[in-house]
Amino acid sequence: MVRMLADLVASPEAQTKGYIIDLPFHQREETWFDTISKGALNFLPQDLSFVIDLQMSDTDVKQRASGIRFDPETGEIVSKRERQERRKPTKKKKQVNEGEGEGEGDNAEEEEEPEPDPDDPDAPKKPKVLDEDKVLVRIKDFEERINEELNNFNTIERPAFNRLVRNLYHKQYIQIN
Repeated sequence: MVRMLADLVASPEAQTKGYIIDLPFHQREETWFDTISKGALNFLPQDLSFVIDLQMSDTDVKQRASGIRFDPETGEIVSKRERQERRKPTKKKKQVNEGEGEGEGDNAEEEEEPEPDPDDPDAPKKPKVLDEDKVLVRIKDFEERINEELNNFNTIERPAFNRLVRNLYHKQYIQIN
């Protein structure tokens, strides 16, 4: 994994546009703090622009992870919210200007948006509605596995991450709840 990160960071696209490293925190032999402290990620600049810590309660993590499904037909990994959005009809607001309808001022009415022309290559493509009977739960999204991962994160990775930030990146650290 370290070699893959090094290759991605060295890529021309990363060098011109920048990059975000989203390190996985799960059942590793050593923490990322240990890996970085040993110099295994020496390809990273010592002056990272920011280290952003996205905070989420264990309850929210469990709720989000338990709703993730895998579509074996397309290979997509889709959240519960995204599957719900795909089932909704597409709506757009139609403005009714003053004097054109009943009532005062501008009103917004919703009407169903027409389906895009399938022959138009520039037409926006709506993701397909997934067959809920065919999507699968990944083994790592079962409640027992989620609880194991959270326990590992809270007891091993979180304290190690806090050491990493405190010792190496305290000036660039941003926490978002």
